[in-house]
Amino acid sequence: RITDQNGQPLPGLKVSAGPQDYTPQTSIEHTGIDHPVEQYLKALLNQNPDHYELYLMLATAYMRNDKATEAELILKDGLAKFPNMLFKNQLYEAYTRGEKHDDLRVLVEQIYDEDNTNFLALTNQIVKAISNQNYDKAEKLVGDFRQLFGDGKDYLDIDIQLQSKKKNFEGMFALVDKAYDSYPNCLDYVASKSIITVLQTKDPKQGAKLFEKYLRRNASKSAFASYRQLLLQSGQVSEWEDVLDDAIEMWPSDANLYYETVSYTHL
Repeated sequence: RITDQNGQPLPGLKVSAGPQDYTPQTSIEHTGIDHPVEQYLKALLNQNPDHYELYLMLATAYMRNDKATEAELILKDGLAKFPNMLFKNQLYEAYTRGEKHDDLRVLVEQIYDEDNTNFLALTNQIVKAISNQNYDKAEKLVGDFRQLFGDGKDYLDIDIQLQSKKKNFEGMFALVDKAYDSYPNCLDYVASKSIITVLQTKDPKQGAKLFEKYLRRNASKSAFASYRQLLLQSGQVSEWEDVLDDAIEMWPSDANLYYETVSYTHL
């Protein structure tokens, strides 16, 4: 409907459902406009072709504007002039964004052959070893990774994955404990710790407490959902209702929250 600002029909407006004659426009002239940052960096690069950092900056600008192919081309141009691992690392991102999986696999193997301490290449080798169930090799590579990059979150993530695939649950549980203690605001670790706690104690209330503690510091829709589920599993219906009301107040346009209200009205 076409109406005025008060919702009333426009006077004199005629409507017809039949075909209408019109004169088509056979040609349209259009001019593309480059992003101003891209324009600036391209001009700067043309003036200073020996500055390798400009290739990297222009590639970054392209990728931020979802131009993976343009980023790939400028990085290959820079790599040909400046054989530098910085270009290959950024080319990894361009291939990933462009979903060029075959080129990506070849690139990662090249990087690892040149530098087996490279973060991306070493991580890829670990994931490949785990996928091939070559756990002895994966253990060695994870050890190398830890020695090179420390025992922070990146190491914990990949070692937890390895121990899970090996079905070394005792080792995995110990790593999850360490991860949760080190990064209590990481939702993945909270969720993993909660699952393990419920398995060990057979008490969903204990898992719910972990999410309650997390939500005191963080507002997360998925954490609220997991918390409510654990409250229901432990029979804490009144607490579930309060938490659901809080979630609706925070996300009033989320239809799933109202559906959840209706779904559990029998409780």
